[in-house]
Order: sequence, then C-alpha cells, then structure tokens
Amino acid sequence: MKHFFTLTFICLFTLAKTQTVAFASDSKVIKDIQRSTTLFMQIGDTTYDNAVKRAVEKYWIITDYDFLIIKSLKIK
Repeated sequence: MKHFFTLTFICLFTLAKTQTVAFASDSKVIKDIQRSTTLFMQIGDTTYDNAVKRAVEKYWIITDYDFLIIKSLKIK
C-alpha cells in the first residue's frame, strides 16, 4: 500500500509539473506577449459585455487591449 501512495504521488507531481511552462522575464516569448494587443470579444449581451469591460479596464495591466464587437454571434 505504501508503494501505491508513493507511485500515485510521483505521477500526480509529474502531471502537475508538465502543466507549467517557465519563461524568463526577458525571453523573446514574454517580450512578444508584452508588445501584443489582447482582444476581448463583446458578444452583444449588454450585462456580460459591460462586466467584462469594467473588469478589463480595472485589472488588465499586462498588455494593451481592445474590444472586438461580434454582431452575428449566435449563442446556443
């Protein structure tokens, strides 16, 4: 039973570690992300769109951002 728990812990740790990708703060990937513009989609639901817009304006500091308006989006 002890080996089962040890093996389970090792497998879970390995799986958790594979979910992260580490980049140095001066890496090309991070610099490209910082220079990009993040687009947030507005879907036509006023309540949702306004909540997203307020949250982005208040908290988003990573990159420049803009809002993309989708007029023909149909949500099922």
